[in-house]
Amino acid sequence: MNSSKIVDDSIVNADINSAAAIALSKLASGTSIVTSLTTPSGSNANGGSISANVLTLSLADATNPGLLTATAQTIAGVKTFTGSALFNANTTLGDAVGDSLTFNAGTWSIPNATTASVSSTLNFDSNTLVID
Repeated sequence: MNSSKIVDDSIVNADINSAAAIALSKLASGTSIVTSLTTPSGSNANGGSISANVLTLSLADATNPGLLTATAQTIAGVKTFTGSALFNANTTLGDAVGDSLTFNAGTWSIPNATTASVSSTLNFDSNTLVID
């Protein structure tokens, strides 16, 4: 039997033996088939791209979506964490005189703090400050 005897669109996946080793070039054009993944580098407005069957995921930055890495990154936009956020290093919140920091917690706990400093004004909306 040759291909002239096969009706278009009549072959389904179950008809093809897994050992058939069909060349990628024989698959329908206009589709993107990923055959490998590259290490991300740089940023991309879409967060990644597919070119020559290679998926390249980009790094997130201040203007583009993408992957988070273990290196320093600037990420823009409001982020909401529904669980705890843990910071295991020095942490800076805010970067300008006009920034404000709001805590919506019933209790503050700063264990193991031996030094605290305020370089400007510290305001409490309560009449009581307890230092234990």
